[in-house]
Amino acid sequence: MAADACSTPTGCLYITDRGSHFRFLVDTGSDLCVFPRRLVPGRKGRTGYDVFAAIGTPIPTYGWHTLTLNLGLRRDFMWRFVVADVQILIIGADLLGNFSLLVDCRNNRILDGITSLSAPAQTASPRFPSVKTIGSSVPADDIFAEFPDLTRPSGVQREVRHITMHHINTTPGLPVSSRPRLLAPDRLGIAKAEFDAMLKNGTARNSDASWSSALHLVPKNDNGWRPSKPSQSSNWGGELREAQVDVPLSVTHSRVLSRSWAQ
Repeated sequence: MAADACSTPTGCLYITDRGSHFRFLVDTGSDLCVFPRRLVPGRKGRTGYDVFAAIGTPIPTYGWHTLTLNLGLRRDFMWRFVVADVQILIIGADLLGNFSLLVDCRNNRILDGITSLSAPAQTASPRFPSVKTIGSSVPADDIFAEFPDLTRPSGVQREVRHITMHHINTTPGLPVSSRPRLLAPDRLGIAKAEFDAMLKNGTARNSDASWSSALHLVPKNDNGWRPSKPSQSSNWGGELREAQVDVPLSVTHSRVLSRSWAQ
């Protein structure tokens, strides 16, 4: 949402993330948040989903990049940005609407509609076009415009509106044990970041069970990593079995594990 009277003809502002020091274009005319592919480490494969420039030109996308923004509003904003062939980082209407953030382009600031706090911003130039999810080139686009959730990916885990539950029956008896192994420091950081992200966006929750499985990190095609567990230790006789981490640990391993996960 933008103010009626603006000091800039574009109605857009720049704001800097205090954590990464990235400067974002806050554009109420963009349907979603995008992240330049050139800033993503590693190689990203192109997806079948395209976004569009304001004039209808298709823009290729390359998956997601999750960021936790600190805009100086005393709360963090975790969001999934679409990686695309764009020149600048853009905060679009999807993030602004989800977190009730208002663009006051008359006073060059971002307002938090929940806490009434504000963060200073800078005037943006008009040389960067808005990013749209619909190209407005075919008649079906009018229908998609009525249902934006069909073409606009969600930046956070959407609310579940059904009571369907999924569970797996485990084999009765003693669980399979798995000896703990140390992860390399770089892979430990990757695993911690992945699980923290799943806890924050609601795709995972903390368990009160005493069983756990050995953790493996599997390389993905885009040079990323996927946490998984070895199939040979979790399946027996065609049924899933839980794996237990052995309790006895050497003093050295206990101190390293405690220190690593406390960081």
